[in-house]
Amino acid sequence: MNCRPCPARPSASLGKYAKVEKEKSYDGSDVDIYRVSFEAEGECELLPGDKSRVISTHPVKNKK
Repeated sequence: MNCRPCPARPSASLGKYAKVEKEKSYDGSDVDIYRVSFEAEGECELLPGDKSRVISTHPVKNKK
């Protein structure tokens, strides 16, 4: 896993598939905490060696 600093707005990285809410820090630290929830569907391909690959993703359609 590659770790990189998060952009100033996490929603910019997560795009239209996620809802991002900034949480309060209760321990007094300067660390920003975010609650992230995803709503997406995807099509995956099963690969040898117990691996998979994402072929496509799209937002979940709202049910009325």
